[in-house]
Amino acid sequence: SVFGVFLGIGMISGPLIASGLNYLEHGWLFFSTSMALILLALFISLIFISSNELRSIHPFDWTGGVLLTMFLLASVMLVSFLSDWTISDPRTLVLLFTSILIGALFYRVERKSQFPLIDIRIFKIRDFSAMSITSLLLGLGYISVLFYFPYYLSMATSFSTFQIGTIMTVANLPSQLF
Repeated sequence: SVFGVFLGIGMISGPLIASGLNYLEHGWLFFSTSMALILLALFISLIFISSNELRSIHPFDWTGGVLLTMFLLASVMLVSFLSDWTISDPRTLVLLFTSILIGALFYRVERKSQFPLIDIRIFKIRDFSAMSITSLLLGLGYISVLFYFPYYLSMATSFSTFQIGTIMTVANLPSQLF
């Protein structure tokens, strides 16, 4: 739930801050410097966290980790390039086939692994599955609109980036409240 709160705060404040920085001279420099300082603070904070308490007693599932990374990379590339390539483009079909193949291989490896990266058996728990499906639907429906709607507004209207950022922030208020 803490992760969700921070994710929501980022989704809500990000569009407004980003559009506001567009009005500042060298706003990208301010943003980049701020992010670098925040990342540095996070890395320094890791020194103070006892790694023995956080380290798992089970070995890391490297096979699952590599397959999951490859699956996510292929899937994100497929979705990203689909707007430029058609569904019948050979590159699209290769990415689609690759995503399906690696996804199926990942599922098979994780089912047989003694210490899986993602324990797929957890989806047998009804409450967990319901929460996962809700998150998936939010991601596919609501959050994806947040990524494309600013682009649409910038092309279809004469709104400034600050106005678009404000609209997107107000559109995010229901997710912050609920």
